[in-house]
Amino acid sequence: MAWFIYRKPGGRVALGVQYGHLRGYTTDGYGSRVASGLRDVFPMEEVLARADYLEDAHQRLENGEQVSGPAAGRYTQAIHLFDRQFGGRYMSNKQAAALRANPQLRIYDNPQQFVTCCYDQAKALCHPDRQATASQHRSPDVSHCRPGCGNIARTDQNVIQIRDAIAQHQAEISSSTTPIPLRGRLEQRITALQTIIDEHQDDAKP
Repeated sequence: MAWFIYRKPGGRVALGVQYGHLRGYTTDGYGSRVASGLRDVFPMEEVLARADYLEDAHQRLENGEQVSGPAAGRYTQAIHLFDRQFGGRYMSNKQAAALRANPQLRIYDNPQQFVTCCYDQAKALCHPDRQATASQHRSPDVSHCRPGCGNIARTDQNVIQIRDAIAQHQAEISSSTTPIPLRGRLEQRITALQTIIDEHQDDAKP
């Protein structure tokens, strides 16, 4: 069950609700058993979800996917590193701990912002307090992703997501029920998204 919950949008929160019996906090244990609580479930599901993504990302690179953005080099290096160390192998607890502890493999997909985050807390604009509250286990705040962040890589898959968004906006503009002011904002949004696509096509590398 945890596998399916964690991989849904907002799944980390939903998983906490599921195992925390609707409480807004969790403790070290679940059902009075300290050895098998959420502290075990969260890290393992996070690692398994990341491994699934990295495995898929490696396959896409092998198929010729291109990457752009300031973190493009770190992205491709991380994907190849993952394949060398973990690709095609059963994820044991020891391997999961090693993957989670490796800062090079902290890759996060953010489809809502059409980017892939190669998380380095020292560069993370989503954490303005990053220098004062540094932690090796901190993850990006995907709801506060900033366009100028040095952690951004953009893949062909992200660009496909952008094209889908543009098509959706164009359909809204064509609808007779869409207010004129909203159409104007959607047209501006399409222009901004098309600029991102053009930059990716100019700068992307395998």
